[in-house]
Amino acid sequence: MTDPQDLSDSREAGESIWEQEFDRRGLVGKAIAATVGAAFLGGPAAEALASRGAIASPSGLARSGKAKTTMYVASSGAYQGFNPDKPATIASGPSLQNVIACYDSLTDIPIPADYAAAQKLGKKGYPAVPKLAKSWTVSSDRTVYRLHLRPNVRSSRGNRFTANDVVWSLSKAMDGKFVAAFLLFLCGIAKPDQLKVVNSTTLDIHLTAAPPPYFMQILGLPWVPIFDSTEAKKHATSSDPFAQDWLNKNMAGFGPYKLQSTISGKRSVLVVNPNYWGKKPQITKITQDGIDDSGSRLQLLLTGVADYAEELTPLQLDQVARSSQAAVTNFTSTRVAFLAMNNNKPPFNTPALRQAIARAIPYNDIIKTVYRGRAKRWKTLITPWFQGATDQYWKYETNLAAARAGLASVKGMQVTLSYVQGFGAGQQIAILVQKGLNAAGLNCQLEGLLRAVADQRKVQGGIDFFVDDSDSPAVPSPLYNLQLYFTSTAFQNTLSHYHNAGIDAAAKSLTKNPNLGQQTHIVNLVQKVLMRDLAFIPIAYTGTNGAHAKSLSGLRSHEIGLPYWQDFHFS
Repeated sequence: MTDPQDLSDSREAGESIWEQEFDRRGLVGKAIAATVGAAFLGGPAAEALASRGAIASPSGLARSGKAKTTMYVASSGAYQGFNPDKPATIASGPSLQNVIACYDSLTDIPIPADYAAAQKLGKKGYPAVPKLAKSWTVSSDRTVYRLHLRPNVRSSRGNRFTANDVVWSLSKAMDGKFVAAFLLFLCGIAKPDQLKVVNSTTLDIHLTAAPPPYFMQILGLPWVPIFDSTEAKKHATSSDPFAQDWLNKNMAGFGPYKLQSTISGKRSVLVVNPNYWGKKPQITKITQDGIDDSGSRLQLLLTGVADYAEELTPLQLDQVARSSQAAVTNFTSTRVAFLAMNNNKPPFNTPALRQAIARAIPYNDIIKTVYRGRAKRWKTLITPWFQGATDQYWKYETNLAAARAGLASVKGMQVTLSYVQGFGAGQQIAILVQKGLNAAGLNCQLEGLLRAVADQRKVQGGIDFFVDDSDSPAVPSPLYNLQLYFTSTAFQNTLSHYHNAGIDAAAKSLTKNPNLGQQTHIVNLVQKVLMRDLAFIPIAYTGTNGAHAKSLSGLRSHEIGLPYWQDFHFS
């Protein structure tokens, strides 16, 4: 362990052929086997159980009559680092969960857990709410934002929060030249000299033009956290002036938790930050173990070892729902499932071919058999509860005859469909997509990847065709949705390599146009183009499904599709 502060088969009647296919592949069998008792656990689950000596027994706590205050998380992979300016960290959900817990941002955007409520609010756009910035004012031309910061805030290291921490943190993001730098650039922040300290609790941000409507929302993302610069500067070097490497192994933030210890590539342990300015979390200690296999995560939850199990398959979620001591909570988020394709490579290199592939996908079977009632059809390329989202341009229902005709020119071509092993519904979707594409004349092979490998290859543009049920817009904005995926300079353009000058122009118009009605009209026109070009193939809107102990509650989304551990509490 590292130093606490410095861390260098039974079938139901009427089941479809698709369910039989899953069973044949061993998926159902694995899920059923996962209900065995703790004495029979093996592999990663057994290792996790054996290493939990310091974590209280759930049954013992139940007998005591007191609510638990420690939580064990069976994560869908190990953390890859703690610095959001490092590619491996930014692509890793388990890493981001730690960052979110230990760092506060300037603002926040809580999303209603109820879909209808989120959709209603989404029509008006989502306003940012105060966090480390307690309020802000804007000049009449929207080029100067004055942030008023919370006073009397101290970090987990005991250092006072000031405007200098904000300047240093945003400068660090620009120096990192990665996601945070891109996000700030979208908002017109490209140079540190645009940040002016007025006094210890006041900061001005000077822009050359009015920023996009989601400017303050960007400052609430976990990729733009505020660091304790007093502590971080102690670990800076001439070659690493922002201590990027040190901050990838250690944390120094103003959030509700602090990092207590790690086992590299396997475990992180967080405890409450005693200096936290806001409401203290009810859960005082969190242990996160990386468990790549979803069946093992299920075992840990059903046997009472884990309190929260990430990214289970829909079949496994059914088992959780039937359990006497665990439950499933679905909450609104930006999470969706789609097929990503490299638009530059055959057979994905023309809209006509992509449209033919779309008609080979058995959507209704995926919704019914894979998601088992836990997802909705998604028929556009804007998150369905965002402002202006519509399915009026969808015309690609399953039609194998039309798919065969459209793919005749590439009949027999081999394609490899990748998915993340042991993560959500990716493998089951891949099996059904493979079957549909083969029936339409392609030779589709499957490739399962570990999450860390898949995340790195996606960032590098190294996967040509894959089931993506993890990526989604972090900001609830149709403009951000476009700038994430579909503009020529989109940060995740590596998922599709799509380019369309009209989409670029529409994004620029949305950036400058504050009128909600006109924005909605532009978003409608954008979807008409996107659904014609079909850079991705939308499959399902899923929201986020959390599998957890029945005594655990508080699951909800903020800007991104991950729940925030600091919201959780035990009854």
